[in-house]
Amino acid sequence: MVAYTLEDTVALLVLLVLVVTGTTLAFQACTAQWGNAAFGGAAICVVALGIAAQFASGGLVDDVPPLYALPRWAAIALGSAALAGAVTLLLRAVRRGRVVYPQMS
Repeated sequence: MVAYTLEDTVALLVLLVLVVTGTTLAFQACTAQWGNAAFGGAAICVVALGIAAQFASGGLVDDVPPLYALPRWAAIALGSAALAGAVTLLLRAVRRGRVVYPQMS
């Protein structure tokens, strides 16, 4: 059984939001015609904030008894399904032409 506490849940959700935000800003920095430094700097700040948030969640949220427990096989199945879904969405975006190489000027 994989047990999750409130601290684990908060830390994982904050990290997920900050990783998605940092990745989006990094892609904007690589593909934007203007403001590359601004997007790159913001991406670095978001990554640093993600690391700091992990320590802050440990201090701000009490580590109480587990909120929920998930069998190990269910955690692996859920993670595999999420990964397969992400790959499927990326492949569909590439096929539709929404993911393109930046034009060099």
